[in-house]
Amino acid sequence: MDEQTEELLEGRYPNLAFMLRLMEGKSKETGKITLPSLNDLEEFDLIYVYGLGEYDSLLSQWLNGKANRDLVFLEDDIGALRAFLLQDSANEVLSHPRIEIRFNPEPDRQSDFLAECAAEYPIEKVEVLATDSRMGGQFDQMRLELLRLTTVQHALFIESTHYHQIFKNLVANFHQFPRSFFANQLKGQFQGVPAVICGAGPSLNREIEELRKLEDRALIIAGGSAVTALSRAKLRPHLEMAMDPNPEEYERFQNTSSGDIPLIYNTRLFPEVFEMRTGPLGYLQSGTGGSGERWMEEKLNIPVIPQEEGFDLEALSVTTAAIQYAVTLGCNPIILVGIDLAFTDQKAYAEGVTENEGTVSTSAISEQCLIRPDIYGKPVETQVKWIMESESIGKYAKAYPNTTFLNATSGGIGFPGIRNCRLDEISMEKREGLRDRLLDAIAKVSLNVKSEDVTGALDELKDSFDQAAQFIKEAQDELERIKNIPSNPETGKMILFQMELESLEAYKCCLREQCDALDFALSKKYRPIHYTISEEKKNKLKYLFLKEKWSSLRSLATYYLKLLEESFYAKFG
Repeated sequence: MDEQTEELLEGRYPNLAFMLRLMEGKSKETGKITLPSLNDLEEFDLIYVYGLGEYDSLLSQWLNGKANRDLVFLEDDIGALRAFLLQDSANEVLSHPRIEIRFNPEPDRQSDFLAECAAEYPIEKVEVLATDSRMGGQFDQMRLELLRLTTVQHALFIESTHYHQIFKNLVANFHQFPRSFFANQLKGQFQGVPAVICGAGPSLNREIEELRKLEDRALIIAGGSAVTALSRAKLRPHLEMAMDPNPEEYERFQNTSSGDIPLIYNTRLFPEVFEMRTGPLGYLQSGTGGSGERWMEEKLNIPVIPQEEGFDLEALSVTTAAIQYAVTLGCNPIILVGIDLAFTDQKAYAEGVTENEGTVSTSAISEQCLIRPDIYGKPVETQVKWIMESESIGKYAKAYPNTTFLNATSGGIGFPGIRNCRLDEISMEKREGLRDRLLDAIAKVSLNVKSEDVTGALDELKDSFDQAAQFIKEAQDELERIKNIPSNPETGKMILFQMELESLEAYKCCLREQCDALDFALSKKYRPIHYTISEEKKNKLKYLFLKEKWSSLRSLATYYLKLLEESFYAKFG
């Protein structure tokens, strides 16, 4: 390693330099990075490369093609690191601000190492490559794990960044509380009653006639697209679930004929769905509405009644929500139908749900296609998000050994540890009046919230945002005062304004998550271009960081105030 390389390594990665001095070992030949064409890489914003190989000019072209791209080398072999530092390209890699080397000295903690990478780069369009010497089954497993972890982190980051848009749904749906029952209070009231959880997979159509026979034998629960599929087949489930915050959820329910069936919802739901409902509405306390949901529950004295827990962060669908709720009700067995999680017969959904375009792989990590064996051992295409869901359901079932889980889906990839069977093979005794029993139970668990309590809480929140807007304005005035002063812009006043903001209900309810997301995103945008940057330039970058942060907070406060004012006038005219 030459003197310049050593200086660069010591300046940017002091811990790595120390490790190299501490750990004995020889250089090890690095592998070659086999790359697809530049056109194939264009859609990605982040590329991981497992193994420090020669820095290819194609990677350089890709990286420098757009300012928002990052390249991360993953290494766990000290010998390969030593060899890399002897290459001519080492200095370019070490000095490039958007290339990072992440070294894992403990192979036994690979999952933790990958989780740290995913948290640092919660990016949607990711590719994971490897040098030729690292290719193989171990890499394939590592690649899938990294994609899964990044899928979760990206979802969490997007939720935080765009929480104001989610909160718009929350505000509208809080006004549904006075006419809602408390779905969590039905916990344990259907002990031993079978539950059939319906997905909207291609195989659902094969089971429709068998499902018709279960009216008085099992609780049939459908959510999202499955509601559309069952409605098209003129089959009425006992419970429906709706949780998607996007307009697509409205489209799913728009052409159904089941408006009088009890609907379980969460606060994130796209609110126009309620326009088509005449039946009972059940609020499901699930925590998916974030800090705003928790804040409102505390204001309205809604008690915490947890569901039967066990799902991890990879459980991102209405199907997993339906399974969890069925277990919370006390249902047993839990029977899964139409949950293919694969392109069965080259289709994504049951007939009548949407246009079946077949297998579609995108650059979004959650939708990248993979081949897996189906329940019959034949290869079938699936996606990263479906593999995550399958394994999450398998883990959840394992956590409840006293509850029987059965997979009666006649296709797809199945679920680890859950037995496959046919729906007509499952014996279920007749239970007269099951639908009436459900309605009677619902009538006894009102949420006990008054309209004036909701509007009072929202009015209090509006007052808090008025205060937040004032602190934000004063912070921006301070930044304007010091804009030409070369010293550290994080003055005592700026720190005080941040503390004042954090003391408000508006921050606790809405802004905390977005402040964290802003800090994360802007720290990357205004990172120093080189570790040798002068103190004056560092202060300039910090000033630009603070200026954009407080400007974004002002826009958010304005948005929330307008939203809360519109909510007030919509309620009272």
